[in-house]
Amino acid sequence: MKTRGKPVDISSINVAELQKWLKAEPERNIALKCQALIALAKGVSVKSVCIVLDISRESLSQWRKLVSNEGIIGFRQKSGRGRKSGLTKQIEEDLKVQLLKTPSELGYKQAIWNGKLVCKYLAEKYSKIIAVRTAQDWLKKIGLTRQRPRYHFNKADPELNEKFKTEVKKNRRTKR
Repeated sequence: MKTRGKPVDISSINVAELQKWLKAEPERNIALKCQALIALAKGVSVKSVCIVLDISRESLSQWRKLVSNEGIIGFRQKSGRGRKSGLTKQIEEDLKVQLLKTPSELGYKQAIWNGKLVCKYLAEKYSKIIAVRTAQDWLKKIGLTRQRPRYHFNKADPELNEKFKTEVKKNRRTKR
């Protein structure tokens, strides 16, 4: 069996640090894109380029199309990144104030705020129709969390509750 030589020591290579350095300046990122396209032009397979540079096939395809249509200048132009959020400063400030109140104070029958109720509120006040998940994301962005109240019964005896909990735990252990 042939040996191919001594293995290369890669213990001192910090991948995260190198990736951070690459992303620090746009010029470096452009150089990476150029290296990928040069490798393609020299006959390296798409799969190999994607694995080595940790990029998707789609990204590589888009870069190739961009350079063929606009030239290297296409890399310098930054296009918009997705759709702009419908969460304006006005809506954000209003939600911060209104959602600290109970829904009943604003005329709703529900006891707590949830995504559906926030959607209903925005539709009524701003004529803005959004999905429930979007409403939940907006609440998170504002700094509010999705919580449900924990129920406690006023007439319950705390000592009996603790005794019940310990007995249930004992029963669970013995059944296993």
